[in-house]
Amino acid sequence: MRKLLAIIFVLLLTKFVFSQIQVTNASISGNLYGIEHDDTYNRDTYNVNGAIVGGQNGYDFYAVCIIDLSQLGGMAKNVTSGSITLQFNGSNDASQWTFGYIGDVSNENYSQQVNAIMQINANWTNDSQPLTLPISSWNIQNNKLTIGVLKKIVNNHETGSPQLVYYSSGSITATIDRSVTLIVTYNQGSGNIVAYVNGAYNAPSAPAQTMGYETDQITIGALSPTIPNYILAYNENQAPLNKSAWWIYDQNYQRQTQTLASATNTFSMQYSQDNWTYEAQMKKLCNITLQNNFIGVGHGGVITVNGNQVNSPSSNNMVVEQNAISATVTGTEINGIYYNLSNWTDANNNIISTNNSATFYPGNNMTYTANYIGSPASNTISMGYNIVVGQPITMHWTDNPNSNVTYQIWRNIKGGSGAVLIATHLTLQQ
Repeated sequence: MRKLLAIIFVLLLTKFVFSQIQVTNASISGNLYGIEHDDTYNRDTYNVNGAIVGGQNGYDFYAVCIIDLSQLGGMAKNVTSGSITLQFNGSNDASQWTFGYIGDVSNENYSQQVNAIMQINANWTNDSQPLTLPISSWNIQNNKLTIGVLKKIVNNHETGSPQLVYYSSGSITATIDRSVTLIVTYNQGSGNIVAYVNGAYNAPSAPAQTMGYETDQITIGALSPTIPNYILAYNENQAPLNKSAWWIYDQNYQRQTQTLASATNTFSMQYSQDNWTYEAQMKKLCNITLQNNFIGVGHGGVITVNGNQVNSPSSNNMVVEQNAISATVTGTEINGIYYNLSNWTDANNNIISTNNSATFYPGNNMTYTANYIGSPASNTISMGYNIVVGQPITMHWTDNPNSNVTYQIWRNIKGGSGAVLIATHLTLQQ
């Protein structure tokens, strides 16, 4: 069994900062770790730090070197020059080694990392010689430079004490896009919200901290969060009043004058907006019920709602808060009673209007009621009487079909003091 030991050699980082960070020959540091295995004859496998690593005939040591370029303050791009140098210490024992870029394997197990290292196609050199790799933008993956190291034992053995592989030096000249975090959220309610960078769709729970780099394209969008008893909507085109917008706050939560009107927006991230908040102003969808109220009858009949005739009660009329919903009613006869509108009231019995046509601007779920006053329909009465001088007057009529209607008989004697109630429908013999 062989072990490849790793030493972290950290160099000072120097950089020159411009409007968009430019670094020139900036020193970069890297981390090395070895992968332990036994390979020479039997391709045995061993458990290394909780992962399984496979051996390979002719190769003895594997190592991975990771240079995280976020140490430069952001995302490295537009590399114009740079290099990485690794070297071994100890005596030369006729072994050979090589290394090369293998892509980001930080989330892969040791066996997968070894397989990636085996694919390196580079020249072998004596292990007493350092190896240097040039850096280009193509070598950067997930803002990292990842290097695989192979050491080949020529005679299936190595003499002397174990050697150490060093990260010797590294430098780079490049443009750096600085990291930016935006908070994307709603003014009220809970639920998912669209927030993603560079086209990789994502809809996390709000508030969403969305990280990227300056010049990255971020997309933000409002969905349908909820609060108790309400669905919330982004009123872009749904209703003419009380429009929604994205309000923008700086890192001190001071509101900016700029707003965004569309429900979904894509724009470039800016370092000057790091830790700013984009807040979608959501509006309540109010569930409105409209109904008639005929005393002694109930809530039936019809109502014209926004120009469409519907049966009463009419529920689930969804209105964006502070927008209009209109209703119109007309007088109607029911069971011998003619009903005329008295007033419109809300659920708290506040009188809203006394007109047959009314327009409401709800701020919450609400029931609006058309209240009526009834009077007997005159065409339902058929009345007659017999008069014989010196005899009682006999009166007769056809009852109104509504049992709530009563009749009264009043007598007014010429020259008397006024009319006097002498009988009602319930006590007068007909």
